This record gives sequence, C-alpha cells and structure tokens, in this order.
Amino acid sequence: MFGIVKQHQGWIEVESTVGAGTCFRVLLPASPKEAPIIAGGAANAPAVLNGSETMLLVEDDPSVREFAVAVLRGHGYRVLQASSGVEALEVWRCHASRIVLLFTDLVLPEGLGGVELSATLRKEKPTLKVVLTSGYVDETSDDAFRPPSGTHFIHKPYKPQVLAQAVRDALDDIALLDIEMPEMDGLTLARAIKAEPAIAGTRLVALTPFGHTLSAEEMQAAGIDAALNKPVKQSRLFDCLVNVIGKAEATCLWAHKPGAPPPPPISSALSTHLESTRVLLAEDNAVNQKVVVALLKKLGCSADAVANGIEAIEALQRDPYGLVFMDCQMPEMDGYEATRLIRRREADTDERCPWNSTVHIIALTASAMQGDREKCLAVGMDDYLSKPVRLRELQDALERWQSARVPNA
Repeated sequence: MFGIVKQHQGWIEVESTVGAGTCFRVLLPASPKEAPIIAGGAANAPAVLNGSETMLLVEDDPSVREFAVAVLRGHGYRVLQASSGVEALEVWRCHASRIVLLFTDLVLPEGLGGVELSATLRKEKPTLKVVLTSGYVDETSDDAFRPPSGTHFIHKPYKPQVLAQAVRDALDDIALLDIEMPEMDGLTLARAIKAEPAIAGTRLVALTPFGHTLSAEEMQAAGIDAALNKPVKQSRLFDCLVNVIGKAEATCLWAHKPGAPPPPPISSALSTHLESTRVLLAEDNAVNQKVVVALLKKLGCSADAVANGIEAIEALQRDPYGLVFMDCQMPEMDGYEATRLIRRREADTDERCPWNSTVHIIALTASAMQGDREKCLAVGMDDYLSKPVRLRELQDALERWQSARVPNA
C-alpha cells in the first residue's frame, strides 16, 4: 500500500491510541477536473501490437493478478499464473519449454523475490525475457532500483496500455547499431551482445554509411537481422522494424513443436478440394495474417485476409468462400458475433443467402482456456485451432474439413 500511495505523490497519516485502536488516513492529490478519465491510457496513445506468446505472471495480490491476466489475454497472450516464487517454480517445471517471458513482482511471499526468481529461471533458459514490476521503487532517489541486465521494469499501478506495451517491448527487443563508432564498432558490439546470454535474443539492425553495404556473410556472423543505409528515413526504419519483428514471429509460428515429427504429405482428396475452394482468413494481427497465409500456401492453397468480423461478412457477400478461419478476438466485431450473423443468414428462409452453401468456419483463439472449444462450437463454428497456429495442427484441421465434406460430395 505504501508504495502505491507514494507513487501517486500521496502520504499516509497514522493515529494510535493504546487500548482504543489505530486509524490510518490515506491522502492523495486530486486530479484536475478537466482531466478526462480514459480507460487504458491516453486517447492518442498508439495501438499496442498483440501477440500469442506464452508467459508466466507472478503476482501475490489476487486483484492485481486478475487485472494483469485479463489485459494480457485480451492482447492475445497465453498467461500462466503463480502467486509466489515457489509456486512459479512449480509452474516452470511443467511448462518451461513454452514460456518465453516472465512478468513478476519484485516483492513476493515465501522468501523468493522477483530478481532471484528471474535469475534462477534464466540459468535454465538464458533467452527468457523478464519484466519486473513494483510499487515500492522510487526512480527519483539516489539509491533507485536498477533492473538487472536484459530486464525491463514498470511501476505499479500500471494502466492496461502501459502493461501491454512493456510486455511487447520486452518481447520485441531491438537494438540499432551504427557500424562506424569509436572504440567499438557496430559489428564488434553485435558479437558482444550475442555472446551475453541475458541479451542474446535482442534483434539487431545495423546502420551503415551511405554507399556501404554489409554482405550476408558479415551479417550472419555478427547476428545482425537487417541493415539500413544512412540517412535513414522514418518510413524505411518503420518498415524495417516491422519486418524484423514479423520475421521472428513467423519463425516461431512456423516451427514444429519440440520433438514432434514433421507432418505427413496431404491427401490427394484434400489437395483437390483445396484447389477448388476459396479460403478466407479473418485475423486482426498483421503478422499472424502473413504467417497463416504462408502456412496455407505451403499446404497448397491461397487465402484472402481481412481484419475483423465486419470485413469477413462483407467478403462472404462478395465472393463464394467455402472455408473461413475466424479469429475469436478482433476489433469492431469479434469472431463469435460474426459467426452468429453468418449462421443466422444461412438459416434465413425469407431471404436468399449470398453464398450458396454452409461455409465451414474454423476458430482461431489465443487463450486456449478450458471451455473455449465448446464456446466456439456453440455459436456455430465447426472446428477450433489455438494460436500460435502450427503447420501440423493446421493440416489436421484441413483433413477434418475434408472428411466432413465427403458425405455431401
């Protein structure tokens, strides 16, 4: 409580009388009357990119933990929870291969704090991303807390926008390196970064002098992901960063599960049906769009992509799609509502449906919580895939779709 009050420039007064009790008064400065209350941050705050990574959230306060989990799952992440460092170790033992980020309070019960916990887990997985949080830290004092190397830190209380951005920043660590620097040039610095386990996962973009280019061999040897010639225009830098982040996401989503055998060749019947079927993908995350479209292409079919449920319905009214991959969480209209409207239109006997037959809808969801599959089927979806979508699971879903078509063929 003291840390939160201090963070808001407030103070606590205490009056105690022997035999009568103690009275605590919490005083906080009033906000300006004209200041609007905006959920999630400033009105002009840029949108935070969603994700699908799995993280471990450690927070002993149930209300704070529930809030953080809701925010992060709303942004597409898979969140595992623990209320102490000891409990976090138990969760880690079961799910270490899946967890890519640790979000933990500094002060935890049972004697294992956030810094010690992150150090322990990083011994097993040096590439683990870490975000620390606390309401007891004062950045302005001379003895201000300094996060360990390769970790991020945010103050409590945090708004949804700040929380989501901190997680995204930790996952998307990128360093811009000038190739020509005194004492240590960019290539030497790049090799040093890649040699340090705590920050080895940082993606590197090299800035080279006009007319100078790095060879593919030089970039690979130094662990550099991309290079830009100076002077750098804002638009080119933005495109470069998006491509670097997208490349890493695609690599993660494309990969097979550890130890899983490669998918078998698709059946000839499925291949034939894919060639004659138009496929629609409704997904608001641009990176996920590219990955799923690429996976479908690898399986022999092309797909069109839209960003929300409204656009999906409009696309169905224009073109005869036979198969739709529908993200459940999208802006403007989510996948659940879009599916309800599609099924309602198909069942309407008073008005001709723009598409000729019942469209097969496969749900895409990031939460993978118990009951999600039943919820998807209840609104009229035919199948269910959890994100990140992987090649084998996508192929299995397509084979099920093919099997369902056979009786009606």
